[in-house]
Amino acid sequence: MMLKEKLISQDFIVAAHRGYRSEFPENSLLAFEKAIIHGVDMIEVDLRYSKDRQIVIIHDDTVNRVTNSEGCVSDLTLSDLKSLNLNDPAGAPSNEVIPTLEEFIEFVSEYPDLFLNIEIKPQERGLELAKELLKILEPTNLLERSVITSFDFEIIHFLYSQGIFTQGFMYNHLKNVGDYENVYESMDAICIFESELDRKIVQKFENENLFVWTCCPNSKDSVKYAYDCGIRLVTVDDIIPALEFKQSLANE
Repeated sequence: MMLKEKLISQDFIVAAHRGYRSEFPENSLLAFEKAIIHGVDMIEVDLRYSKDRQIVIIHDDTVNRVTNSEGCVSDLTLSDLKSLNLNDPAGAPSNEVIPTLEEFIEFVSEYPDLFLNIEIKPQERGLELAKELLKILEPTNLLERSVITSFDFEIIHFLYSQGIFTQGFMYNHLKNVGDYENVYESMDAICIFESELDRKIVQKFENENLFVWTCCPNSKDSVKYAYDCGIRLVTVDDIIPALEFKQSLANE
């Protein structure tokens, strides 16, 4: 099923933010696998270029927080990055390493029903990365079950112009907006942070024909609040409350 079809169906969708990161090293193949085993509908990942222009999956612009080392991702080669161990949620080194985009694609190819949220982090060569990403994904069937996300509006605008299903954020969170008057015209979906979420803002963006999602309600009460606001896709760090809430909907 295409992602847009799933969204139109109004089914409740649970997306694992950087995988099952509340229990396993974030953005690791292990965190993705554990999230899938528990039954999530979607995996969210973050992309950056290494020094030698390899696409790797890591959130921060440095490795300081998530590994046993220090340094800027853009200053480290793929070989450098692969020599590091990802930290677990407690901050202790694990046996997991930073995946490449190629490794991630090979991994998710085993799960044809899994949806993907692929975020391109703002970076010096972000637009270049977006163009390379499309070349990599176009020969696969992954684009039809993916949304591509960024806080960099230049990237969002480019992808939308190419007919790609895109997700952005509210204006105050975007970078590189330039002279664009209505940034929301270049988005298919928008993610509202939990702290800014209410029913009125959901209705506002639904009236602009956007799918409206939220990040990151990690308790049962916050998931229910998001649902009551009209949200049908939640991106979460702790997947269990959201999955339990989804099951309660199925039991009604």
